Amino acid sequence: MAGILPRYTSPADADRLRHYHSECAVGLMVFDYIKATTDGGPGFATMSIAMEIYKHAFTDMKFAYSSAESTVTFLLITVIAIIQLWCSRVKE
Repeated sequence: MAGILPRYTSPADADRLRHYHSECAVGLMVFDYIKATTDGGPGFATMSIAMEIYKHAFTDMKFAYSSAESTVTFLLITVIAIIQLWCSRVKE
């Protein structure tokens, strides 16, 4: 399979990927906008990971569950950030 597809690299690709990944990370930080405008509605259509954690902690009173969700989310973001840094390093 590796020999079938040509290898394409461009200096601008790394910048585009960094921008794309930073925009995706911003999507994880939308808690305050969703809480202030729609509160996760209508029908939980605008629910984010942070809203789920907040709902489990302060509405359902499942503090240990929301703490576990926060830890898993933190680890997932950390792994994604490490992979992104590893992939976007400048090769000399």
